[in-house]
Amino acid sequence: MTMKLVLRILATPVWGALALIVAVVSFVVSSAGFVLWIISGLVCVACVVLLFTHHTAGGIAFIVIAFLLSPYGIPALLRKLVCLLDGARAALKRFIMGR
Repeated sequence: MTMKLVLRILATPVWGALALIVAVVSFVVSSAGFVLWIISGLVCVACVVLLFTHHTAGGIAFIVIAFLLSPYGIPALLRKLVCLLDGARAALKRFIMGR
Protein backbone atom coordinates (compact mmCIF):
# COMPACT_ATOMS: atom_id res chain seq x y z
CA MET A 1 0.00 0.00 0.00
CA THR A 2 2.79 2.43 0.88
CA MET A 3 4.76 1.66 -2.29
CA LYS A 4 1.69 2.27 -4.42
CA LEU A 5 1.16 5.64 -2.74
CA VAL A 6 4.77 6.61 -3.42
CA LEU A 7 4.38 5.62 -7.07
CA ARG A 8 1.21 7.68 -7.34
CA ILE A 9 2.94 10.72 -5.86
CA LEU A 10 5.87 10.31 -8.26
CA ALA A 11 3.55 9.83 -11.25
CA THR A 12 1.56 13.01 -10.62
CA PRO A 13 4.12 15.48 -12.08
CA VAL A 14 4.63 13.15 -15.04
CA TRP A 15 0.88 13.21 -15.65
CA GLY A 16 0.85 17.03 -15.52
CA ALA A 17 3.75 17.29 -17.94
CA LEU A 18 2.14 14.74 -20.25
CA ALA A 19 -1.14 16.69 -20.23
CA LEU A 20 0.72 19.87 -21.18
CA ILE A 21 2.67 18.07 -23.92
CA VAL A 22 -0.52 16.58 -25.39
CA ALA A 23 -2.17 20.02 -25.48
CA VAL A 24 0.81 21.71 -27.17
CA VAL A 25 1.41 18.91 -29.67
CA SER A 26 -2.29 18.76 -30.51
CA PHE A 27 -2.29 22.48 -31.31
CA VAL A 28 0.87 22.21 -33.40
CA VAL A 29 -0.48 19.22 -35.36
CA SER A 30 -3.75 21.05 -36.01
CA SER A 31 -1.96 24.19 -37.24
CA ALA A 32 0.47 22.21 -39.36
CA GLY A 33 -2.39 20.20 -40.82
CA PHE A 34 -4.05 23.40 -42.05
CA VAL A 35 -0.84 24.64 -43.67
CA LEU A 36 -0.20 21.24 -45.26
CA TRP A 37 -3.78 21.21 -46.57
CA ILE A 38 -3.12 24.47 -48.46
CA ILE A 39 0.21 23.18 -49.80
CA SER A 40 -1.50 19.94 -50.85
CA GLY A 41 -3.98 21.91 -52.93
CA LEU A 42 -1.18 23.78 -54.68
CA VAL A 43 0.71 20.54 -55.36
CA CYS A 44 -2.49 19.02 -56.75
CA VAL A 45 -2.88 21.92 -59.18
CA ALA A 46 0.76 21.45 -60.24
CA CYS A 47 0.00 17.74 -60.73
CA VAL A 48 -2.84 18.49 -63.12
CA VAL A 49 -0.60 20.87 -65.06
CA LEU A 50 2.12 18.23 -65.31
CA LEU A 51 -0.33 15.57 -66.47
CA PHE A 52 -1.71 17.85 -69.21
CA THR A 53 1.79 18.73 -70.43
CA HIS A 54 2.62 15.02 -70.91
CA HIS A 55 4.99 14.73 -67.93
CA THR A 56 3.32 11.62 -66.56
CA ALA A 57 6.07 10.55 -64.15
CA GLY A 58 6.21 14.02 -62.59
CA GLY A 59 2.42 14.14 -62.39
CA ILE A 60 2.24 10.80 -60.59
CA ALA A 61 5.01 11.87 -58.20
CA PHE A 62 3.09 15.05 -57.43
CA ILE A 63 -0.09 13.03 -56.80
CA VAL A 64 1.77 10.96 -54.20
CA ILE A 65 3.22 14.10 -52.59
CA ALA A 66 -0.21 15.75 -52.56
CA PHE A 67 -1.70 12.68 -50.87
CA LEU A 68 1.01 12.65 -48.20
CA LEU A 69 0.43 16.35 -47.49
CA SER A 70 -3.37 16.03 -47.52
CA PRO A 71 -5.35 15.48 -44.30
CA TYR A 72 -5.30 11.72 -45.03
CA GLY A 73 -1.51 11.38 -45.17
CA ILE A 74 1.08 12.56 -42.68
CA PRO A 75 -1.32 14.72 -40.59
CA ALA A 76 -3.56 11.68 -40.02
CA LEU A 77 -0.56 9.72 -38.77
CA LEU A 78 0.39 12.55 -36.44
CA ARG A 79 -3.17 12.77 -35.09
CA LYS A 80 -3.06 9.03 -34.39
CA LEU A 81 0.20 9.48 -32.46
CA VAL A 82 -1.34 12.32 -30.43
CA CYS A 83 -4.29 10.04 -29.61
CA LEU A 84 -1.89 7.34 -28.41
CA LEU A 85 -0.08 9.88 -26.24
CA ASP A 86 -3.42 11.06 -24.85
CA GLY A 87 -4.35 7.46 -24.10
CA ALA A 88 -1.14 7.07 -22.12
CA ARG A 89 -2.02 10.25 -20.21
CA ALA A 90 -5.48 8.90 -19.42
CA ALA A 91 -4.07 5.56 -18.26
CA LEU A 92 -1.64 7.36 -15.97
CA LYS A 93 -4.50 9.46 -14.58
CA ARG A 94 -6.52 6.30 -13.85
CA PHE A 95 -3.51 4.87 -12.03
CA ILE A 96 -3.09 8.04 -9.96
CA MET A 97 -6.77 8.25 -9.09
CA GLY A 98 -6.85 4.58 -8.11
CA ARG A 99 -9.46 3.38 -10.56
